[in-house]
This record gives sequence, C-alpha cells and structure tokens, in this order.
Amino acid sequence: GEFLSKEPTKHPFSAAVLSAYLDLFTWPREFLPSLRLFLSRFRMPGEAQCIDRLMDEWSSKVHKSLDKVCKTKDGLFVLAFSTIMLN
Repeated sequence: GEFLSKEPTKHPFSAAVLSAYLDLFTWPREFLPSLRLFLSRFRMPGEAQCIDRLMDEWSSKVHKSLDKVCKTKDGLFVLAFSTIMLN
C-alpha cells in the first residue's frame, strides 16, 4: 500500500503500477464488495494523504461499475474515504 500511494509527481512509476493494478480487477457492481476487494489485497498505509491518493484512483476506476451508487466519481471518493476513516 505504501508503494502504491506514493506522490505521483515524484514517483510516476508507482502511480502507473497503481493504475495498472486496478485495471486487473473485475469490480462487483456494489459498493462494499468492491471496496472490500480492493482493500483486501494490500495493507492500507496509515497516512491520510496516502489513503486519499489510493481512494482517488480507485474511485476513478470503479465509478463506471458503481454508477447506481454515486452519480459522480467525487461522490464515490467521499463515500469510500469516509467509510475507511470511520473504520
């Protein structure tokens, strides 16, 4: 998780790996199963800024399959980020 969440401007390879990694999944059409699938494959970093980067990329990739949950990518991001922070 720490490698995948590095600052994309300083570590473009990490950002490319995260994007390619997310493309490997077949996302369920429900919010919680999709989020659980993503989070079950690595250890989430503890820093909020790193979590922000991961969830931003995740919401960009998953938004198409979860269009009934949230109308926008940003809404999906806020929902996912809030869910993680509450955990």
